[in-house]
Amino acid sequence: MNKFAAVPLLSLVLSTPVMGAVTETPAAADTIVDVTVFPDRAEVVREIMVDLPRGPSLIEFRNLPRDIERESLRVTARGVEATLGAVEIRERAQSPAETPELLAAGEHVQRLESALAALAAEDETDLELRSFLAALKASTTTRESEKLGEGRVDPAGLQAIYAFVQSGLRDLGTGKVTRAEKRLDLEKTLAVARARLAVLKPAGPIRLRMAAVAVMTSTPGFLTVRLSYLAPGASWRPGYRASLDAATGDVRLDTEALVRQTTGEDWSGVSLRLSTAAPARGVRPPVLTPWLLRPVEIVQGRASGGFAGKLSSDTIDEMVVITSGAAAQYGSARPMSSMEKVAMREEAALVQSSYNLVFAVPGQSEIPSDGTDHLVGLRQDVLRGEVEYHVIPMLNESAFLVVKTKAPASHPLLAGPIHVFAGGAYLGAANMIETGPGGDLTLPFGSDNRILVKRTQLPQERRDAGVMSRDRRIAFGYRTTVENLLNRPATVILEERVPISEDARIEVETGKTTTPGGMLVRDRPGILQWSLRIDPGVKSEVAVDYAVRFPDDIVIAGLQ
Repeated sequence: MNKFAAVPLLSLVLSTPVMGAVTETPAAADTIVDVTVFPDRAEVVREIMVDLPRGPSLIEFRNLPRDIERESLRVTARGVEATLGAVEIRERAQSPAETPELLAAGEHVQRLESALAALAAEDETDLELRSFLAALKASTTTRESEKLGEGRVDPAGLQAIYAFVQSGLRDLGTGKVTRAEKRLDLEKTLAVARARLAVLKPAGPIRLRMAAVAVMTSTPGFLTVRLSYLAPGASWRPGYRASLDAATGDVRLDTEALVRQTTGEDWSGVSLRLSTAAPARGVRPPVLTPWLLRPVEIVQGRASGGFAGKLSSDTIDEMVVITSGAAAQYGSARPMSSMEKVAMREEAALVQSSYNLVFAVPGQSEIPSDGTDHLVGLRQDVLRGEVEYHVIPMLNESAFLVVKTKAPASHPLLAGPIHVFAGGAYLGAANMIETGPGGDLTLPFGSDNRILVKRTQLPQERRDAGVMSRDRRIAFGYRTTVENLLNRPATVILEERVPISEDARIEVETGKTTTPGGMLVRDRPGILQWSLRIDPGVKSEVAVDYAVRFPDDIVIAGLQ
């Protein structure tokens, strides 16, 4: 019966006689199959399937990112009965591959250099032609001079020769000027092409990192091995889209995530999970140390030296021994035999533990290592809610629609931006406050002009200090009218403010015309709140008045 290879109970030493000769597996391509992204890094899982003989073998996972956390390495396997040994991290130098861009840049430089060489060859031909014309001119002059002395001059022939020479020299001069202009352009273009080629050329050999896994099998057969590690340069943050059905108060809440990564390897066709755990925070609680009060003492002494040791080559090829743990079971790309057992994967988009929340993204995901945000859909919940209109007329004569609802009972809502929609129209963005499962939630949906608000300040009454009293008294009054233009009743929460005295000499009196039913808001002293139920086409009015009494010899900021 095949067993799942557990993480080893001991370090596997390849040189021991018990192991015998170690078989190195032929080169096989491992693939990234599973990624869990945390807020500050990612756990990457690679998988490779190999056909192993009986006895010890060495399996290689190649081209690992250089910044992985070595302490996080973990290996599991499934297939034939096997025992996993140590995982050794190795590095080797490799000549960089010639990319298509590098090859194209080199060919461009060669074409430009060939064009300049062709111009140089034309210059050589030009010199030869000039020498020929000069020789022709000299021989013709000598010959015609002799004929002139003998009285046998041929004016027509002489003129034809000189015209030929003149035309040839003129053509050569024009060609020289044209080549000079072309050479200047080619030299400028060549300088740019050589600079680009220099940028594309690697500075030196590429340092590649690999993980070698020691395996001992009791029978030959296939083994599927997975290597997992933590890699920095990855993160995710939640985002939300809330769409309101104003008629029912229901809110469709789409939970999304923005994932970005620069780990150096693309995630193509992977099973993606997003976790709220943060490994960087550590696992131990902080320790509060005593606070000791003592006088400052200045101690004279020399500064302590730095680390005087020297890194040996052993620190480069580090041997990581995997500690013992439970066996792992998972699927493989190849058809399973009847002897293999695979744990069934739960088809749930949400995995919640006592410590953190994990979203299992459905399907296969594509997240390239380009440092840009990639939108991933996570969940869609329908929240039953009640529509209210909040009116704060002192600050804004508008009615702001909000929905009172509860977060999904199955999972919390993390803090993040939320974009709100109503009737298919985008209204704006706000911030989602972190809310526990089933917790009270208020979602804003902007102002609604179908609820008209008008606030009027009543005439202010002032009474200055007189002969009988040295106190001053200022009375304030406001009246707010709210009209419902909707075709259904509306619940309106209206807030007004009454000043609070922090000095015994200042008295605040509530007026008799203040609309009854106003309730003080908890944790916000002086804030009165009215809950109004307004039918369609009906106006409702809220009045508030108060007076402030204070001695004439004091000044109150914001009141006078």
